[in-house]
Amino acid sequence: LMHRMRPEGACLVRRGDRWRVVRPSPILIASRLAEPQRGVVTRDQLRAGGLSDRAIGRLIQSEGLLRLHRGVFAVGHRQLPPLGAETAALLACGRGSVLSHRTAAAVWRLVDEFPYPVDVTVVRGNARHPGICVHRTKSLDRSAIRIRDGLPATDPERTLLDLAAVTSRRELELAVDRGRARRTRREGRLRGLVDR
Repeated sequence: LMHRMRPEGACLVRRGDRWRVVRPSPILIASRLAEPQRGVVTRDQLRAGGLSDRAIGRLIQSEGLLRLHRGVFAVGHRQLPPLGAETAALLACGRGSVLSHRTAAAVWRLVDEFPYPVDVTVVRGNARHPGICVHRTKSLDRSAIRIRDGLPATDPERTLLDLAAVTSRRELELAVDRGRARRTRREGRLRGLVDR
């Protein structure tokens, strides 16, 4: 018995003088796709990974895939690692979505707790996602977006501006003070946001 690994995860197995392709199981494919995404994967990613709709359906039925949002699944269990729910929300909202408002404030450590539902800002789009607070904007300048812990989020200044619309002045002042203590942004710009 002799094995040769193939790049897509399949193996060529030799038995005697014959070679046979052995493909990985659907749950293994799903796990490999979800691993770099904090345990979550989309239906489109599963299809691109070679799984048929029928195979995906069987994984859902056997609880190998657990639905988090439309087209977004946890692989194996619902206990997601830190930032797993936020990753799932971004995948559900699609390309160009960013963490914002209270969620971005938590990512930047301007507030103590991660909120539920997850706050995500999208440019255009009308889809509703239960469990996600979707904020729509006509435009979002790329300079207002940063990658934090591997996820796109509004930068601290834009986050505080968004936070001002959904929180009390006192909570905003506390977030600004934390931003200043962490030297997240320039002092004058942060104080100016509170005074608006």
